[in-house]
Amino acid sequence: MNNERIYSLDLLRGIAGYGVAVCHFFAFAKNIEIFEYYSFIFVEFFFVLSGFVLSQQLIKVVNDKKNLKIFYLRRFYRTIPLYIVALTFFSILTNSFSFDFLKYFFFIQKVIPDFLINDYFMVSWSLSIEEFFYFLFPVYLIFSKNKSILLPVIFFIIFLSLVKIIFADNFTSSFLRTGTFLRLDAIALGFLLSLFINKINSTRIFLVAFFLIGGLLIFYFKNILHSENTTYILTFIFSSELFSMILVLLFYKYNYLFRGNLIKMICKSIGNQTYSVYLFHLIILYFVSNIQTIFINNFFVYLFLIVIFSSLVYKFFEKPILELRPNYKN
Repeated sequence: MNNERIYSLDLLRGIAGYGVAVCHFFAFAKNIEIFEYYSFIFVEFFFVLSGFVLSQQLIKVVNDKKNLKIFYLRRFYRTIPLYIVALTFFSILTNSFSFDFLKYFFFIQKVIPDFLINDYFMVSWSLSIEEFFYFLFPVYLIFSKNKSILLPVIFFIIFLSLVKIIFADNFTSSFLRTGTFLRLDAIALGFLLSLFINKINSTRIFLVAFFLIGGLLIFYFKNILHSENTTYILTFIFSSELFSMILVLLFYKYNYLFRGNLIKMICKSIGNQTYSVYLFHLIILYFVSNIQTIFINNFFVYLFLIVIFSSLVYKFFEKPILELRPNYKN
């Protein structure tokens, strides 16, 4: 991997963000329950994609421990300010200021089962996984470093996978999927993929696997929505992780198709909107669903508002903050 912008991954990030937003509209505004399950799959894309795109930064940290502070600061500027704004706004909107607010604020809402009394900011579970990964994984790599970075990463993934399998019956299916420390390996899989990506030449077998696993996820594992069968949920987790890895690989390998300034601009714009889309779409859905006009539950109005709002948030809030991030030392 090099440091050039990969526009196909910008598009994939946008697909994941808007995929969640669209699924939540049909799940909550239209009461089509199966779309809540589909939203789970889109969230899984984020995990593998995060580990993949952060791999070069993590390697910089491993090679020079002085870069750890820079990594933390860059992640802070990227994720925390907008998260706090969204959390505060949603808490005010739903009149939900309580001890749960502090759990969300410190990303500890899913560290143990049933820790939340009122899970009102539902999308934050994935951010808790992301933030703890950012904090813990680079330190783990630094202290476990040997001649190869590969073995510590593989051990990390296998260990957490075994924990899920061995202790699955002690958790609900929901916590198996959303528990903070149980899902850190999903992001590590993206990092692992980055170590092998340029050694993969042919994509034919991955295209076949993509459609096979995708069909499996769409038509079979929808049974996990209300099931407490741990076999269902574990199979869904591992299948969705593998599916996400293949998807990232294919988008990366076919980046050459995304040529032309207009296509690159669209991909970049969609990618830039993603974080705001993910954080605020439930707030926009709340307003759209409660306005007693012809706009009630109107999908196109909902989508239009998300596009406009997220574009403005990125331009006037996120971008100025991102420009404050420190750069790594050569």
